[in-house]
Amino acid sequence: MRIPSDPARFLQGATPATGAAPPGGALGEARPSAAAGGGGFADRVLESVRAVNEKQGEAGEAAMAMVTGQDVGIHEAMIALEEAGLAFKLMVQVRNKAIEAYQEVMRTQV
Repeated sequence: MRIPSDPARFLQGATPATGAAPPGGALGEARPSAAAGGGGFADRVLESVRAVNEKQGEAGEAAMAMVTGQDVGIHEAMIALEEAGLAFKLMVQVRNKAIEAYQEVMRTQV
């Protein structure tokens, strides 16, 4: 398999050279797991992104409820917003580390 030079495009499902999906399909596609009991790396990344998105939605709802005068305290809204912010920052750092690892592999001479 030829490793593409753009990791984001590889995760989205098309390689630059062929335009074909990587083995196992794109990041969001369902596919059988390698191990009997667990999913692969892409499945875990997708699950984490969905969890961060859910936290962002919950934080937005809590903030809106507080602003519109519903029975939500400012402390509850702030906690939800901070949790969502921290989850997003963690996701970005994991992405950065994955890209750094990918770039390191690409620099390896065979």
